[in-house]
Amino acid sequence: MIYPFLYASLPVLNPETPPEISVEEFDDLASEYLSDSDFAALTCANSPEDKKCGVKIYRELRCFKDYLNWKIAVLRAEKLKRSERFTPPDEFFGEIDSALPVLANAEPVEREKLLDALIFRKLDELEIFHEMDLTALCIYRTKLEILQKYAKWNESDGRNNFEAALEKLAADFNEL
Repeated sequence: MIYPFLYASLPVLNPETPPEISVEEFDDLASEYLSDSDFAALTCANSPEDKKCGVKIYRELRCFKDYLNWKIAVLRAEKLKRSERFTPPDEFFGEIDSALPVLANAEPVEREKLLDALIFRKLDELEIFHEMDLTALCIYRTKLEILQKYAKWNESDGRNNFEAALEKLAADFNEL
């Protein structure tokens, strides 16, 4: 089996630092080592048909995210004083419930980072007993996607975009 060789060649992922490899580079490398069916399984979580993805780890992560989205929807409805009823998911994840007070008081960017940190920790938990197999590669790829999102963020670009938006709003307001 080729998984250990591929997995051992990958740089370690740390949530505190930008990744040393991109998702695209990882996919290129994986496509060289994996069979077509294994590569399709590795990348199925991002396909338009991801609900049909048969990889167990992706299904487990989807359940986790469904619960997270359900809790956010319920809290948002309560905050807006709406009487909407949401059907609870089949599984309960206490780590989400315990993190909600911190999430509720966080700024939007910080909230996004906290949500991703929750998902990252869940991936760490799901990684147990999956050393250098296809599941470990699926988890690695998912973590890499999370870290790559932040590697693309540029504070000065964000500040420039924000200032440009404020200037446009001010100009529009002055025209009234």
